[in-house]
Amino acid sequence: MIEISEDQSEANKILETFIIVWLDANVNKTKDNEETYKALRRSINYLKTFDNMQESETYIQSIHREKIILIVSGGFGMEIVS
Repeated sequence: MIEISEDQSEANKILETFIIVWLDANVNKTKDNEETYKALRRSINYLKTFDNMQESETYIQSIHREKIILIVSGGFGMEIVS
């Protein structure tokens, strides 16, 4: 049986409270983005990708408890950050 120390257990709880939302018109279309997706998934359990700004905004507004890390690439940056 593997024992999880209190520090490791607490770190996992904290990790679970974060969601990465990645908004990019080419999020699922390039090899570079595929590699970035894989790297991010190794760090966090939940990663949601969008290539449509309206859909991402609707999703973000539906989140109530978790903290969101928003990655915005390309032309969406100027639109969504305003």
